[in-house]
Amino acid sequence: MHRRRRLAAMAATSTALLVASLLSAGGPAAVAGPAPVQGPAPITFDRTTEPLWRVGRTSAAPVQPGADAAARQIESEHLRQVYGHEQEFGSESTVPGNMLPSGSPLPLQAGHGLLRSWDGLNHFDNRYTDGGNQFSAEPPDQALCVSPDFVMEDVNSVLQVYSPTGHPLLHGQAGAPHAGPVGVSVNQFFGLPTSFVRPAGPFGPFVSDPQCMYDAQLDRWFVVTLELGIDQNTAAFTGPSSILVAASTSSDPLGTYNVWSIDTTNNGTNGTPDHGCSSGYCLGDYPQVGLNADGLFITTNEFDNLGNGEFHGTQMYAISKNDLAVGTQVPASSYLQNIQSATGGDAAYTLEPANALPRDWDPRVNGTMYFGMSLSPYVNGSAGQVALFSLSNTTTLNSSAPQLSLQEHAVDSEAYAFPTYSLQKPGPTPLLRCINHAACIGAGYPHQDGPVPLDGGSGKIYGAWLRKGIVYLSTGTAMQGSGAADFNRGDGTWSPADERVGVAFFALQVDPASGALQASMAQQGYVGVAHANLIFPSIAVSKRGTIAIGATLSGPNNYPSTVYSSFPVGSPPTSVQVGGAGAGPYDGDSGTFDGGLRPRWGDYGSALATPDGSLWLAAEYVNQSCSFATFSRDITCGNTRSFYANWGTRIMHVDG
Repeated sequence: MHRRRRLAAMAATSTALLVASLLSAGGPAAVAGPAPVQGPAPITFDRTTEPLWRVGRTSAAPVQPGADAAARQIESEHLRQVYGHEQEFGSESTVPGNMLPSGSPLPLQAGHGLLRSWDGLNHFDNRYTDGGNQFSAEPPDQALCVSPDFVMEDVNSVLQVYSPTGHPLLHGQAGAPHAGPVGVSVNQFFGLPTSFVRPAGPFGPFVSDPQCMYDAQLDRWFVVTLELGIDQNTAAFTGPSSILVAASTSSDPLGTYNVWSIDTTNNGTNGTPDHGCSSGYCLGDYPQVGLNADGLFITTNEFDNLGNGEFHGTQMYAISKNDLAVGTQVPASSYLQNIQSATGGDAAYTLEPANALPRDWDPRVNGTMYFGMSLSPYVNGSAGQVALFSLSNTTTLNSSAPQLSLQEHAVDSEAYAFPTYSLQKPGPTPLLRCINHAACIGAGYPHQDGPVPLDGGSGKIYGAWLRKGIVYLSTGTAMQGSGAADFNRGDGTWSPADERVGVAFFALQVDPASGALQASMAQQGYVGVAHANLIFPSIAVSKRGTIAIGATLSGPNNYPSTVYSSFPVGSPPTSVQVGGAGAGPYDGDSGTFDGGLRPRWGDYGSALATPDGSLWLAAEYVNQSCSFATFSRDITCGNTRSFYANWGTRIMHVDG
């Protein structure tokens, strides 16, 4: 789940001053805002799971013939409820075209430096794991973690483990159409009740926004997900929310895991503070995860869950990873509440943890972890700074009473702007046609041509990586050119826009001095292609000094494809490589009138470096296509999609 909102709407006066400062040259660096309230996290031990290899052989009762059609209306209502959690319609740039960054278009090439790649999890797997008893879910939030012997992928509510060559180790399950999918449901992984026992329930907890990390220092796996309470009889959200944290009990990701729950409801119950959410229930949305030598760090964006949906600020949870690794039931932890940004003049929004190889973890100031923050969500315009946060004294997570220190520093940067929508190459969209012309879920809508443009992103920092004291950040940006689209809210139509979406990246040289965090710009640039868009980027840097930026490519002449650009530190990017060419357009419920015309795409991709010197990336694309006639006979189109969506993922192993 991913809520996007412009923070400018929260504080118009401070934002007006901020815009003026961002558009001027130079300007003073921000200093730390008010110190956040700090205390132990509301974390409790839940359970030790069954071995994952065993979970993969069990499921709820297999779906019976006809149950999918019978459950379709329930699923449609549930999807609309999920979409109702969205804070903003989608991407849109409000910057005049001549003020957008230009960025020379880079040529597309065919996989230079690609060691291997394979299709990862797709929407068919997501929908039909656990015996076919899953809700449909979009977009494909992507998690990837890698050890020398295994690759783990977690997408939305399905999880898979592969060999390093791409062989799936969790196999098909009875009850799914035809041969069945690979993987296990995230509900199964965490030992939760089944998501949707078809055709009419009961219903289990809603999970979303997965993250996973492999810690080479401890040889352990960590898996994190958002959990929302669901009425088991109606599938309505009930209010409580939590972050689930799993730590493997051995180096084998197919073994058992200890599971803890962090209560993010924050209404004064269960040991939580009362943040005054309008419905009485808060939501810790969009959890992002990082590791250093001492801790596991989780940041969330806190919104009201069931009421007005107002934003309450970024929350940060720091937990002793050593305690998690040995299964301590009450691990040492620190919870930093409602973090403020002096740079933004408001509550901090989406602090992206900068991960690193163990050799690059920063031991200075008793251990320091870094987080990047974009300024574009704060303004309806072009930002000219990025913010860096440092969390020091992380070694105290190895004590019974951690005391952490948070600082902020702003660095002037190249311009980057809130991205807009991404056109797709025309092709068959059988769900769109089914809903528009066949009233196939009980409703008919006006004719709507497809495919619908994709969400181009919310302008946040989407990737962060630390190497040799430099923090590398990536974000999406509107750019001069073509390939994007505008939306007319009045009549629900789309038109080409005189802009495109690309990637802005930044490299910040950091010094976490005990007096005040210092940072300066060491490198910056853009990655873009002509007449097309690069959306939802990720970034990592190999130990040899190769930067890799992954993204989804989409445009009027391109089906959604997975791409990356790799180039040496200190040098500009010279090309964009295709890791997985798209086979058709995206065709999901959120891009239809029934789904509210929210053309959702992946909230984030994944990129990481491994100690052997290589790089791993994963991103969303569409690896299938089928006609309306085929879809009418078989809604899975030969085990490649479900009724409600057709997204897929691609895993790429790149030479570093």
